[in-house]
Amino acid sequence: MRLIALLLFGTLSAAVINGEGSFPSRVEKGEFSGRKVSPLFRQWKLGNLDGGNSFVFGVYRSYHTMYVDLDPTPEINLWDENEFRLYRQLMIRSLKPGFIAFEMTGYPLASLSAWLEEKQGEFFSSLTLGEDFNILKSLGAGVQEPWSMSLFIGQLADFLEVTGKEEVVRAASGASGLVITGGLYQLFDNCFVPSNWFRLEWKLKGEGKGGSKKQEWDIKAGYRNYGLPDISNTVSFVFSRLRADRSDTNWGLTKNSLSMVDLQVPISGFDSGFSRILVSYGKIIPFKGKFVGLKIGFGYENRRKYDRETKEFRAEKEELREIFFHPVVMF
Repeated sequence: MRLIALLLFGTLSAAVINGEGSFPSRVEKGEFSGRKVSPLFRQWKLGNLDGGNSFVFGVYRSYHTMYVDLDPTPEINLWDENEFRLYRQLMIRSLKPGFIAFEMTGYPLASLSAWLEEKQGEFFSSLTLGEDFNILKSLGAGVQEPWSMSLFIGQLADFLEVTGKEEVVRAASGASGLVITGGLYQLFDNCFVPSNWFRLEWKLKGEGKGGSKKQEWDIKAGYRNYGLPDISNTVSFVFSRLRADRSDTNWGLTKNSLSMVDLQVPISGFDSGFSRILVSYGKIIPFKGKFVGLKIGFGYENRRKYDRETKEFRAEKEELREIFFHPVVMF
């Protein structure tokens, strides 16, 4: 009954993603003689450097990015179906930084869930099924902060391929480098907890779109300082992947799917094991030019629970588990 009710209510909430991507294409018209290449969309100039900004809205995650391209003569990279070789090329390029981006990110659903439980407790409770399964809390689960600010220093790369019509097109773009992220609040047990936290990561991210296919990947490894004496700082690894094809109705495990793994290990002397495990998997299907589907996830945390009334962490650690469901709509 809980699952059926959530599926019915969950369809009212869907991620909306539109607008320019976070990173510009580097393909220039005339760069390849005798072949047609789409021109690069430039947003503004900073001296002889290219820069700009973009905004992407989503009910799960929204972000605004401002960037400056420090490398006016980028290398040309050819598309490779082998993902490992693409990742390796990006890693090698990022050793010589040529791109800076500043990003502000917000998590609307997670923030709304925490705010409603704090300020509109009666209405928030009306969204609970059974004893303790809250629909809004489930939709916003898995997020550690309501908002953040990030600085990226690394490299950007376009991967080009030649179509059957002898056109050179951008098959994918990616970025790799150092990301410094921080904020003034974190989310614990659906509560806003004031804290000066920061995260240092090496990031490898990209996306490709061509014809009926779309793919995305995001790999991060780093260190998170919670800025709280009751919560252990951690080293972390995150891997997420999207594969979508409007012409493919194959129900194989990796076809038309979204997957993500988030692992955190405490580095303090009084903690051991995993402090956080987050795993999610979803299937999407083509529908009227879009993709619709459902993502199911499992979260595990071994830490001190936050008490909303006393505004303190409890003395004893607890193993916290949750299952969440995220409806997905991709344009």
